[in-house]
Amino acid sequence: MTRPIGSSPPGSPNTAVSKTDHDRVVIRAGRHADLAQTLELWRESRGPGKTPDAPALSDLVDHNPGGLLVAEVEDRVVGSLIAAWDGWRGNMYRLTLHPAWRRQGIARRLIAAGEAHLRTLGAKRITALVSRADERATQTWLSTEYEDEIATARFAKTIGQERYGPSAGGPPRRLTWPRLSGLLCRAQARERARESRP
Repeated sequence: MTRPIGSSPPGSPNTAVSKTDHDRVVIRAGRHADLAQTLELWRESRGPGKTPDAPALSDLVDHNPGGLLVAEVEDRVVGSLIAAWDGWRGNMYRLTLHPAWRRQGIARRLIAAGEAHLRTLGAKRITALVSRADERATQTWLSTEYEDEIATARFAKTIGQERYGPSAGGPPRRLTWPRLSGLLCRAQARERARESRP
């Protein structure tokens, strides 16, 4: 999707969310101290699937300050969003809320914060990566004026799990976040150059 541009701790399944609780929700940039809670939130709230490890998320915090956003209540992370900037477009991923904190407007606040962050970096267009199987998430993004680009396909590859042939020369260098950003910027520059040709 794209858009131009008590004993139960807070967030536990047995916690009832009141208006007062909602007013205490703080949206802010994620820090290294938040990574363990963020990964736990993803495992608990997103179900089975591929979840980045702590070093990968730490790289994001180091090389894209403000790229990880969290919703926090009394030192407890109850929501998250990644808002990444590749030098050309903004990309948002992993909009996640603890089940006890859904339908409180927090997802919209995270999206708005992600947009504000990407806008300050120069983004004119933002893409959101959303699972089509997640109807709730799809409706959330549509309700915030993102368009479902049905004609656009997504192609993905997990680095480090390729099948190497005998002449491949071994596995590639570790693809760190700065290197990935550099590769994307160069590819996008070549694309813009081709588009500007008469």
